[in-house]
Formats: sequence, structure tokens, C-alpha cells
Amino acid sequence: MDGRSEQATIVVRVDPISSVYDANHIGWRKQASTLSTSLSAANIGAVRKVGGSADGSKGTLDEVIIALGSAGAITAAVEIFRSWLSRDRSREIKLTIESEGKKTTIALNASSTGDSTVESIMLAALERNCGDG
Repeated sequence: MDGRSEQATIVVRVDPISSVYDANHIGWRKQASTLSTSLSAANIGAVRKVGGSADGSKGTLDEVIIALGSAGAITAAVEIFRSWLSRDRSREIKLTIESEGKKTTIALNASSTGDSTVESIMLAALERNCGDG
């Protein structure tokens, strides 16, 4: 065990983006939906969809909010991001990581998920929330 008395979590807003499709295009909405379905199916933490305004449009685009509480959940989420992004080079994901009242925004694409930077940032945010200092 790692000595944590309570499970800390970080909240991550997951915003799928396409450089090809309009945010309200039905084909894009289906593609974006597969990301949230994959995150929910992985049992990595609480996953919920929220409606948000798509930039430059009148409609809404669902964003996904996940609460990650372990290094294993973070690793699993990053693997899901990698898999989803690798299926189409026009896809991107904007992550907004909330920890200790601070927000960090990271843009991911198929080539940027190959390194460990995203996972490292999320793990560091989780560690800050643990309070074992």
C-alpha cells in the first residue's frame, strides 16, 4: 500500500476536437461518443457527460468529465486517449486537469501521446491532491 488514508482524485475535462468535422456534424458526434463510451467501459473512475457550447456554433457539444483516483486509472485513461487518437489523424483531445483549484490544459494528438508527458502531469496532479507531505 502507498499510505494514503483517503483516495485523492483529479478531475479531467476531456474535449474531443476534429480538424475536419464541424463540432455539430453527426459523424463527428458519433466518433466523439466512442471516446466517452471507452472511458466509461474501462471503469477508471466517475465518468459523466456535460453539454457545452461548441466554438462558433449554436449547438452544444458533449464534453466528458472523469475523476481519476489512482495511477492505474490515469495510465488506463492515457491508453484510451492514445487508442482513440490513433484511429484518425484529424482527431485531437483537449484535456483540462483540475487539481487544488488550479487548471492545466493540454492538447493531445496522435503524435503527442507517444511520450509520457501527459501521464506525468496527471500523476503529479494526483500526488498534489494526496496530502501526504
